[in-house]
Amino acid sequence: MKKLLLTLFTATALSACVIPITPTVSPQQHAIQGKWGILNLNGKPVTEKDANVGFSLKDQRFYGSGGCNRLNGTYQLDSAKLGITINNITSTRMACANMDTETDLIGALEQVRSYQRQDNTLKLLYGSGNTLIEAEALSQVSGENTPQ
Repeated sequence: MKKLLLTLFTATALSACVIPITPTVSPQQHAIQGKWGILNLNGKPVTEKDANVGFSLKDQRFYGSGGCNRLNGTYQLDSAKLGITINNITSTRMACANMDTETDLIGALEQVRSYQRQDNTLKLLYGSGNTLIEAEALSQVSGENTPQ
């Protein structure tokens, strides 16, 4: 009986010493986190006031809108090269008066390969360095940002 109690006590004491491991997040990864209002798309000003894109570090998901439909999907970062690949883009399918921004945004997101951040501006770039999407920060948090 003493041996059983000693074993249970030891197991309980050891389990209390478990330290959760949190993945390290680089400053480059934090650079894209948050919600961004799209200013320019493929070099043209965006007139849709609700056009946005956002990135959630917690689950490596992106979200956004071209002004009507909601977009979401996943992304992968290569923070050493400031690289990003956006995958599995899905969208709601509401009929909207102007679908040009939506169509252009999805096409641009599929081509994004890197990013640059300067102050409150984020640029999502094609592999050659051409700017596909230029956006301004709408919200950023040090912890986790969720779609609104």
